[in-house]
Amino acid sequence: MASQPDSRSNHAIIDIAGAEPSCCAVCTEPLAWVAIGRCGHRDVCADCTTKLRFLDGDQRCCICRTHCPTVLITKADKPRPRSFSKPRPAVVRRDGRVDESYWYDGDMGAYFDDRRQYSAMRKLCIRLLFRDLLELDVPQPE
Repeated sequence: MASQPDSRSNHAIIDIAGAEPSCCAVCTEPLAWVAIGRCGHRDVCADCTTKLRFLDGDQRCCICRTHCPTVLITKADKPRPRSFSKPRPAVVRRDGRVDESYWYDGDMGAYFDDRRQYSAMRKLCIRLLFRDLLELDVPQPE
């Protein structure tokens, strides 16, 4: 990323072409886990991807709006694959495992290359689904 002064104003021009994003394009939180689809963008965090895909059913890239039927949720600092386009698996084990490398969640259309992240996002889906029930103000017994 290069910063250059603009001679016509007091502003700096920042060239971000080719730079890896450091925060989520949706929530602006630091990127630890990202979603990668067929377009190759990796600018949205796993939490935002889960919310958009699970709650809203929106399977489009937040950056370019490309339809991505499946995405890969992976560590942001892993080597960058150019894109990810894998069909929905025919068979998913009860633990979400589809092969030696991936876990899969059909409600999100998301592959995971880490079991713990797969479990964390599944728990997020449950919390999102039942958040209204969990936020009910239930009187506590005295």
